[in-house]
This record gives sequence, C-alpha cells and structure tokens, in this order.
Amino acid sequence: MQIHPTGFMAQFRHDCDVALPMLIIERTMMSRYFTLIGSVVAVVLLAGCAAVQVREDGPATAQKRTTGFMGLGTKDDVEVSYAPAFKGVTRVVIGGFKVGFNDSKKFSQTSSGILSPATTATALVDLEGIDSSVQQQITDKVYEEFVSYLKQKGFEVVPREQFTSTPEYRAMTQSEFPFKVDQSGIFSSYGVGYYYSPTQIGNKQIFFPGENDADFFSTFGGTSSMQVSDKFSQDTDIRVLGVSLMLDFAGASEGAMFSSTRLEVGQLMSVDKGQIIISRADKGIRTAQTGTVTLGQPVISDKPFAKITNMTSDGDVAMQATANAFVGLLQGGLMGAVSQQASQTREFVYDADPAAYTEAAQEALDKANDMLIDKMAELRA
Repeated sequence: MQIHPTGFMAQFRHDCDVALPMLIIERTMMSRYFTLIGSVVAVVLLAGCAAVQVREDGPATAQKRTTGFMGLGTKDDVEVSYAPAFKGVTRVVIGGFKVGFNDSKKFSQTSSGILSPATTATALVDLEGIDSSVQQQITDKVYEEFVSYLKQKGFEVVPREQFTSTPEYRAMTQSEFPFKVDQSGIFSSYGVGYYYSPTQIGNKQIFFPGENDADFFSTFGGTSSMQVSDKFSQDTDIRVLGVSLMLDFAGASEGAMFSSTRLEVGQLMSVDKGQIIISRADKGIRTAQTGTVTLGQPVISDKPFAKITNMTSDGDVAMQATANAFVGLLQGGLMGAVSQQASQTREFVYDADPAAYTEAAQEALDKANDMLIDKMAELRA
C-alpha cells in the first residue's frame, strides 16, 4: 500500500502538534520536580541540620533501663532471680567465665510527625586500634580479680578440675574461644563482637543459659549445662558458677521534636550485660527456677579512650539527602520531601588508644564483678 506524500505530511504535522507540547510539558514538570528536590536538599544542607552528631564534651550518657507498666519503673542495679539458690553457699567452682567485647554496633532512632512520614537517624559505629591480644589480656586480668574478690568475700573457690573432669562435663560439647557473637543481620556488618576465655581456663568452654542462646543444649540428648552442673552440686555440695560479662564501647542519646529526629553518639565504656548463674544442690521434687544475679543497669567508666571520626563524606551526605527527598516527594509532596531528606545514616570510627582502652575496660569490668559478687554474698546469709 502506498501513502500519498500529502497525507503523510499532514499526519506528521498532526503528530507533532500533539506530541511536542506533551513532551515539553513532561520535561517542564520533571525539571520543576528536580528543582524542587534540589531546593529542599539545599535549604537543609545550608541550615546544617545534622540528625546524627558526635558528643564532643565527654562520654555519652548511659541510658537508664526501665521496667513495669509502660516502662515507668527503673530496674535495680543488680537484679536477682530465685534468691534461695544462693542461700548458705560457701563452696563454689567456676564452671565458666567469659568476657565479651563489642567491636561494632548500630544505633537507630525513628520519629513520625502527624502530617509527615517517619524519619530515621542511624549511626553505624566501628571500633579500631584494639587487637585480640589486648582483649585477651583484659580478660585474664579480670578473671584473676574475680577469683580474688570471691575469696575476699568468704567463698571457697575449688579447682575447676573437680567439675570439668566429671564424665557428664566431658560429654558436653565445648565451644572454642574467641567465640564470635554476631547480631549484624544479613545486610550489615555492624553488631559483631567476641567472647574471650581466660588463659587460666583455656580456649574451650561450655555455655550457660543467658550467654549464647543457641548453645544452651550442647551435648547428646539435649542435656543442658545446668543439668550437668546441678548433678555435680548434688553429689558434692559445691555450687557451679557460670559468669559472663559483655563490654561495650559506644553510647547514644536520642531525642525527637515534631518531625525531626536527633541521635548523638559518643564513647562510653560500659559493661552492658553481666550475670552470674548458680547451680542448685536440692534433690527430689523441685521447681525449674534458676538462680541468677544480673546487671539491671549498665556499669560504666567515664575514662576517655578513643577519637571519633565521621567517615561519611560530603558527597555521600548530598546523595543520601537527594535520594530521600525524591522518595519523600513521591510519597507526601513537599512536606514529605522535607521530612524524608532528614533521614540520615552516618558511619563513625572509634580509634582507640590501647592503654586508655584497657584502663577504662578494667575499671568498668571490676565494678561489675564487685557488684555481682557483693549481691551473692548478701544473698548467702
């Protein structure tokens, strides 16, 4: 089929008359769209509104842990579970002793305004300058002082071999140390730490409840570390102690006003988690309760030990703000763009001095040990 030239030109002019204005309108709208995004980002960047900041005037503030209805109560410094397990105890054996060191972590704070989408401030922090030998030395020293303070408070500490040489203990699967504790998730490398075992104990131990949930049942038939420990105590009247402490290096304070979110990170040496679990010697019909003394609040050292550097470049900041503003504009117009661009992720490196880190770590760990042992001694009476 042939198309008459006159008809072809007429159709071409018609198509141009329709398509060209549409193209101009579309390009104009896109231009205005990106101009608006750029304006939103520029205003906020020029205002210097950083949602994630570093505390420069001292260590971060330890956040109080709450309990009860709507978190209106405050946890005790040391909390007790099943106090009768500690009553009258004089002879103990250290079935396990572990010190964990957090090497990286993620802080996140989200807020939502009435008329705007939620915004999130995220800080990814990483500890550098501390190798495994430093953390091993800290562990060895803290274990030595733990045993010494137990004796000082009137406990007889029997050699571990009396417990570890039993057939029941030998049947348990022991983990090798340093033991990696990974709470990072699939898409993030932040949230990784390591448990260390004292050189005096060796590089293999069993785990007790509350230390590493995946390894509670670590032998044939599902026999737990507490079942083995309880049997030993029933046979000998020596109580088995499982001790674990987790040391942290960073803290953050959070605050939100209207639709903006603020997160301030800083150095904070603290024992974030600590417990002593004790075996039971009572026989016959008994409850399934386990005796523990546990830190209810973090135990801190105010000593500085690191220099904090923001590793997020200006280019990364601008790209992140632009991408967030674009998403916000699609979701909620101008208000959404302003709100969403405030969502920030910043990466920080804590460059620690080994000597200062060691001093701060030992201070916090010694405080935590003393508090836990003091509570044990109090419950013994």
